[in-house]
Formats: sequence, structure tokens, C-alpha cells
Amino acid sequence: MNQELTKKETPSAYTTNHLAYSGHFLNDFGQYDGCQSQTVSHYLTMYFLFNKTVNLTIGFCGPVSCSSTDALNNIDTIYQLFDKGMGLPLKDYAPKNATTFYDPRRGEEVDFVTVLVFILLIGVVSLSVMGTSMNAYFEIKDTARKSKKGGNKKPLLADKAPEKGSGSGDQSGDGKEVAKKEKKPGERNYKGFFKLLNCFDLRKNFNRLVTVKYTDNYDYNLELFNGLRVLFMMYVVYGHTYLFGTQYCGNPNDILLIAKGWYLLVIYAALYSVDAFFFMSGFFFAFIAIGKLKKMRANIKSYLSLCFHRLFRIWPSYAFAILFFYKILRFMGSGPIWFVMDDTVALCNEGKVFENLFFLDDFLVQSANYCYGWGWYLSNDF
Repeated sequence: MNQELTKKETPSAYTTNHLAYSGHFLNDFGQYDGCQSQTVSHYLTMYFLFNKTVNLTIGFCGPVSCSSTDALNNIDTIYQLFDKGMGLPLKDYAPKNATTFYDPRRGEEVDFVTVLVFILLIGVVSLSVMGTSMNAYFEIKDTARKSKKGGNKKPLLADKAPEKGSGSGDQSGDGKEVAKKEKKPGERNYKGFFKLLNCFDLRKNFNRLVTVKYTDNYDYNLELFNGLRVLFMMYVVYGHTYLFGTQYCGNPNDILLIAKGWYLLVIYAALYSVDAFFFMSGFFFAFIAIGKLKKMRANIKSYLSLCFHRLFRIWPSYAFAILFFYKILRFMGSGPIWFVMDDTVALCNEGKVFENLFFLDDFLVQSANYCYGWGWYLSNDF
């Protein structure tokens, strides 16, 4: 790269073929796709710490042979290109000792665990498709059978009412009638593998997720918490989006103006939404546990049973989410700031992922940046 950048004919050629795709001001990523589509150019993200407080970026479209190491070794030449080509005194904002170049060409290794998680992902997706399709097929078949039945005078054998004197249930060997569990409309008694597929029906699981189950013991006063959950969840998302988005602000000076605004207190108050979720989590666990403990003998076994049930309702999904993030997600994106995801995933290396899998991260981490950092809530909750 040094030879390419220092040749006398390079500046004009570079300005024509490369500089147009680079960023033209701070936090401007330029044209990532346009640069990568050129056979003679390659995109790098220039990332630096301004004034020891604010992280800034700028897109740099260089020669195709230019790697992140090459760019860092020739940073003085790059300063000159930005200064003369666009009038941007980049040297004043990006000191050498606080500047890093990220290359999207960094290779992603596929190891055994990645393949295993991918197979597990394919298995879950396949079971979901098969389970949903199976129930949809039987529903169509049942609808057609009922339509055909409506035109016949004689009912089908399976739909005949019990004979007189036989009652609504089966009889045991001593002649006593045994009550038979009534099936809900459209419900089927699956067995074996079909029972497993039924558990992965996407429509059924979605309805369970968004539908409130009303029973005789349902406490309507608890519906207040449904609204609070939605409000606090939106508040958490809004707070994170606002704070993380400021580091890519088009004009870095706007960050100082934002910090002085009174409405920043509204954003900062989103931190207390997490405390609200802690309260609701503890409240509901106590509310449910007290009801169950009344029906159980209060001993160590009963308490361990409650803890085991709570843990394994969450842990399989949580473990799958962590492994998906660690091994699969990095292959699913690209772009000028995808290096942020790469660096975040790298925090799970060297066995750090096990700290999250076993809810130990809140005890063992030494900084705020660690593997699957947003999982701290569950670790704290447990």
C-alpha cells in the first residue's frame, strides 16, 4: 500500500476512484457498498477517540490491497489525503495513538460448536415448520369432514353419542364409571413424535404468548402489570436506542448540546425501568410460590422443586440465545460498523461464555464489557 499511496500519480487517481466513496466529515461512513463494488478499492472503518471522551468514526475507501495494518502504518498519508482532498483536518481529531482501522474482510472461523449450533437451529426451525404444517393439515381435514358430515343424516362412527345407560365415560372392570377428560374443540390426542411436533406449532405458541388465560381463580387486579410491562419495556428500548445512537451523531458538537438539555433526565430515568422489572419479577414469583407452597409441604424438597422449575423454564431458551449470538449471529451481517458486533462476540472467547451460561457473569466480570452483557439481568435475578 505504501507504494500505491506515495506514487506521484496516486493522489489524482485516488481522488477519482476512491475518495468519493470515503466519508466527507466526522461520523460519515461514506458509501460502503459502492466502495466494495469496485474491483480496485476496499473499505475500512476509521475509529478513534476524540478528546479522550467521544468515540468517532469515518469511512475510508482505499486501494484493494489496503489492510487495516497497512492503513495504520501509513496514517500520515491518509491524513494528507483527507486534508487536501476534502479539506478535513483529520489529524486534529484522530491522533495516531487513539486510532484504529477495522477491516470487514476479517475471516470468520467455523468450528465444531458453530456447526453444532447451526444444526440445532435447523432442527428447531424444521420442527416448527413441521408442527405448524401438521396442525394446519388436520384442521383443514377436520373442516372438510364436518362439512361432509353436515350433509349426511347418519353420523360417523367416531361422532356417535354414548349409548343409553353407558354414561359419558368408560367403565372399569368392576362396573364403575370412570370420568373421561373432555377435549377442547379442535384438540387432538397426539402420541409419540406427533406429540413433540405439536409443541412446536408456531400459531399455538403465539396465541399462548399473547392471550391471557382466564380461570376461576384469576385475579383481575393483576392486569395492571400487563400495561406496566409494555410501558417499561418501551422505555428500556428507547433509552438504549437514544444513548447508543449518540456516538454516531453527524455533528459531534451536538453531543455536548444534548448533554446540557433537561430532557436528558427523561432518557436517564430509563435506568429505573430495570428496577421496575426486578420488582415485578420478585412480586410474581412470591405470588405464585405462596399459592403453590400452601398445597405442598414446606420443606427443602418443595423449595428446591420451585427453584428447579423456575430455572429450567428459562435456561434452555437462554442457553440457545447465548450460543446463537456467540456462534451464528456474526455470519448474518456486514457493514461499516459491523466490527462492533465482531468485537462484542469476541468477548465470549476463552471460556467467558460459560460465565453467562451458568449465571456467574455478575460475580466474575471485571468491567461493563463482557460476553452477552445484556444477560446480566437474568444472572442478577437468579
